[in-house]
Amino acid sequence: MVDAPVSGTLFAFNVGFGDCLLLRFSYAGGERRHVLIDFGSTRQPKERPGNYMARVARDIRDLCGGKLDVLVATHRHKDHISGFATNKSGSAPGNIIAGLEPDLVLQPWTEHPEAAVDATSAPKRANDMHFAKSLASMSRTAAALARMARNNADAGVLRMTEKERSYLSFIGENNVSNLKAVKNLLAMGRKSEARYLRAGDDPGTSEILPGVEVQVLGPPDITQHDTVRKQRARNRDEYWHLVATASRRAAGQDSDVLFPGHVRKTVPMWARWGCDRLRELRRQSLLSIAASMDRALNNTSLILLFTVGKTSMLFPGDAQWENWEFALSQPEIVEKLKNVDLYKVGHHGSLNATPKSLWSLFENRGTGRKRGRLTSVMSTMHGVHGHTKDTAVPRSTLVEALEKDTAFETTEDLKIDRTSETFYVEVPIAIR
Repeated sequence: MVDAPVSGTLFAFNVGFGDCLLLRFSYAGGERRHVLIDFGSTRQPKERPGNYMARVARDIRDLCGGKLDVLVATHRHKDHISGFATNKSGSAPGNIIAGLEPDLVLQPWTEHPEAAVDATSAPKRANDMHFAKSLASMSRTAAALARMARNNADAGVLRMTEKERSYLSFIGENNVSNLKAVKNLLAMGRKSEARYLRAGDDPGTSEILPGVEVQVLGPPDITQHDTVRKQRARNRDEYWHLVATASRRAAGQDSDVLFPGHVRKTVPMWARWGCDRLRELRRQSLLSIAASMDRALNNTSLILLFTVGKTSMLFPGDAQWENWEFALSQPEIVEKLKNVDLYKVGHHGSLNATPKSLWSLFENRGTGRKRGRLTSVMSTMHGVHGHTKDTAVPRSTLVEALEKDTAFETTEDLKIDRTSETFYVEVPIAIR
């Protein structure tokens, strides 16, 4: 019987804009167990070496000694799962990860291969057709958004600013189905064991990770928390806002168009007012669709709390407020969150993925002199996501708080170039 771990290590890989985290538990006698949490990117480091993600995958293989114990895909966004994609030659990063033969694959309940498009909880019987239709529908919508963002004519007619075009392009790219990655995750799960989890479920890790308690805090399914269907754009009490932009936008101050009221002369005089309003409605609808897709998947993200003895590690993926709201409504979970020792910063440091009510719970926050100070780890890249100052990722106000009150680590501090041999930040975890 293996005793509880005596130490831990987190390897946070610099994959650019994305997440790739390898969690190691070390036991007396030299035995180790490894958990890979996500492996994806939408923007890799600029000076990356050739076949960068495959080189990261080989690093993972070397660090875990050729064997993964648990694989976690927190949710389906490209910046979290694209590295799991395979190719026929077997050289893709996903082939390398599959060769590590994880004993257990964990995903949110919404990824269940038998879930209907309109499911409110994990399914009880098989229906693969619904899964295929859901993937195909999301992929077509996302691809259309990305094409429209790249098309100068479309963007010109709709009077999209460069910020809006960048936003549409990112959301379209990040929400494509990543079918090869999804299929590889399914295949790895079918080869060993797969669990599709909602809040409160047993993740099945107790025998694979001796002495480690893993609690699933989210996502809730619709029967547990109906609000998870939606997301508020602003929440002054919970989000890390700066100054509101709504009034500036209403006044046209955010527009890159010289004459925003101008309508092409090819349109009859009597129809110009209507065309102008229709174009504005279409522009707003496209941005709304893009935002809804992005928020919907973020709110399906797994939130996992690992506890060894008195030491706890929180990995929330990209969970946003409606996902967190359910967990934070439960007193017993609130008590556990007070003592978090390591926090993987949610959604690359966005304004709405580290609710202020969660942040205020962390009793281990404090200045550099504080004993047992909270460690925070952020995987991010500036200038990729967030199309206005108010939505920039990472959020400046949050980063300032992390730097002040935690032992802050960010993958951006690891500079990657063509001579690099190490692609990760190594964070030791003391077990109490």
